[in-house]
Amino acid sequence: MKRVAIVLLAFAVLTGSGAAAAGPADQALEDTVVWYGTPGTRAYVQPALDVWAKLHPHTAVNVVEGNGPDILERVNTEARAGRPVADLITLGDLAMWELASVNGLGTYSPSLVPNVRSVVPRIKDLVDAQHRFVPTYLILFGMTVNTSALAPAQQPNRWSDLLDPKYAGQIGMHDIGVLGAGLSLVMVGRTALGDTFFTNLVNKQRPRIYGRAPELDAAVQSGGRAIAIPSTYGNAMQAKGAPIRWIAPKDGVFFVAVYTGLVKNAAHPHAAQAFMNFLLDRDTQSAIAAANLIPVTTLAASPVDLSKLKFLGKGSVTEDQATHLNDWLAIGQHLKGE
Repeated sequence: MKRVAIVLLAFAVLTGSGAAAAGPADQALEDTVVWYGTPGTRAYVQPALDVWAKLHPHTAVNVVEGNGPDILERVNTEARAGRPVADLITLGDLAMWELASVNGLGTYSPSLVPNVRSVVPRIKDLVDAQHRFVPTYLILFGMTVNTSALAPAQQPNRWSDLLDPKYAGQIGMHDIGVLGAGLSLVMVGRTALGDTFFTNLVNKQRPRIYGRAPELDAAVQSGGRAIAIPSTYGNAMQAKGAPIRWIAPKDGVFFVAVYTGLVKNAAHPHAAQAFMNFLLDRDTQSAIAAANLIPVTTLAASPVDLSKLKFLGKGSVTEDQATHLNDWLAIGQHLKGE
């Protein structure tokens, strides 16, 4: 009897395929993969899912989307009930480490996910040594400026440039005192930029604080704010026709790593691992790049050459930082003046 398949993607999104994605022979795969992930995934992974359907016509992948906290709680609830539904889950780094901390992940066999060997050398350290999850794509952060408000010579090139008095009252920024991109900037950049950078930014530059990314993006696109920080490469590239420019700061970009993990006691482990490998293959990674996200393997051309970018700090939040998240929230709130 055919088992149901639910595939949800993560806070973030992908696509792929190719001959190398085939993995185990079809007769070794179960008839379903259940994948939990974030909103907006199916739209850009659909071409890859079409390829998967041709490669593995007897293994269905059904995508169901939900925001990160919701799908994380759903997996935890299923585990407590002893009835796991998800086979795979795609989450941003903090959420994936949270799931790993409660022993919610199984381990994949490296021989069944050979495309891991093609992860871009610059980010090889994102590959989990315990084989619980694989990097799937990156969300790259820098600055966005409104080119109508700031001529090229007036645009900042570094995070430290933002403290120039001429930018006072012109900056929009994510809240650094709550979970989100603003706090990630603090966690990744505190050592390199220093506490005085953040306190002066908040107290002297009088930025407008935004709680939601769409509102911040709209503010810089409309000219309501001349500068938006931190802002994603993808959102800036998708704002076709808007007078904006995304800037990779010379003192370093940072990124959120989005991972796909094998859920503990997954009902369809062989199909799940084949699909994990598929997510790292050329077609999926190319679809990710087409969505202005950053692919993680050398099998697809990236819109951004990571080898030529300086990383702020270690580039992304570390697992150790994730285990002390409440401490970092307190630090962000303190730097904000709360």
